[in-house]
Amino acid sequence: MFLSKTDSQLFFKIWLDLVYYVNFRHKVVPVNPKPGFEDEIPVEPQDLFKIRNALWEHPQWIDYYLLSDDKPTMSQEEHEILAGWRAHFVKGDFFLIAGLNKYAAVVSDEKRPRLFGVTGLTAPLVNVYKKPLPLKARLVLLPFKGQIIYDSITELYETSFGFFKRFSLYRKYLRLRKTSGFIEKLTGQ
Repeated sequence: MFLSKTDSQLFFKIWLDLVYYVNFRHKVVPVNPKPGFEDEIPVEPQDLFKIRNALWEHPQWIDYYLLSDDKPTMSQEEHEILAGWRAHFVKGDFFLIAGLNKYAAVVSDEKRPRLFGVTGLTAPLVNVYKKPLPLKARLVLLPFKGQIIYDSITELYETSFGFFKRFSLYRKYLRLRKTSGFIEKLTGQ
């Protein structure tokens, strides 16, 4: 239901290096701390949020990063992961419906809803908030080593659902599970 310690460390290395580069190049926030490293100034959560939103509004910045001489040395695997993010990220509003053994059941809030199986980064996604399900959140889903993860930031809508809305969401989840099943990979990985 969440990444191994090794995979989690790999994700955060790739992600935080990308965030640092994006802000270094595009000056989204005035300071440019290198986030996540013990001997560096940590990035403030609100700054990380701004950088992340700017990145997904301009996903071509990942292409610039991959071609840049300013990026840290990266393995072929890291390069392929980043290329997969650029090509296959899914950004939107989602309902977190249930925590299952393998992943969290996440339904997109679209005219044609899709059911995703989302793996947590360091803990199950449904445990990020200590609130009863379902929850509505804005997420960016990413391919990662044959799984779907999210970019480490969740924007939770402060919404409570009445009985009929919860029932409707659960029925939608069951219908999607039966008819189309879980999307467990984003194309490309």
